[in-house]
Amino acid sequence: MRHFAETAAKATIAGAFGLMVIAALLQVVSRYVFNSPLGWTEELAKLLMVWWTFLAVGVLAFRGRLLGIDAVIMTLSPVMAHRTMALAQFASAFIIGWLAYLGVRLVGLAGTQITPSLDIPYAVIYASLPIGLGLAALGFLVRGAMHLRASFNAGTAHPIAALDRTDT
Repeated sequence: MRHFAETAAKATIAGAFGLMVIAALLQVVSRYVFNSPLGWTEELAKLLMVWWTFLAVGVLAFRGRLLGIDAVIMTLSPVMAHRTMALAQFASAFIIGWLAYLGVRLVGLAGTQITPSLDIPYAVIYASLPIGLGLAALGFLVRGAMHLRASFNAGTAHPIAALDRTDT
């Protein structure tokens, strides 16, 4: 499940980013080469940027690559460090999950408004918020469970030492 969600999100991010670049290039070419700007390309580029940004938050949460302050964690034993990180991950999942819920409410409020150029509901744009944050909440839950499980394994490595590796 984790790998499928992460892979699907990464593919969607890559596609949205590529389409955003194409839309921006179309806007530049139509405006400066043909002197006839396309009105819909800027709106499409903004929509895609919002989508890939929120999806990227989800992928970063799954990979444990969001910004964190680990000064306290470094002073703890490996077991306590994993348990503390598990607690932080679960708390983050709760907060991000709450924001995702509020995002669902925002989608409901914006459902009747239509974008000027693309003529699509704003709900399509705002849906990126609960989807991306829901993915992030799931990522925090998965990472929290991993840290909790690691805290019960004998001879477990310190979680900060494990972060020093490079993975793609």
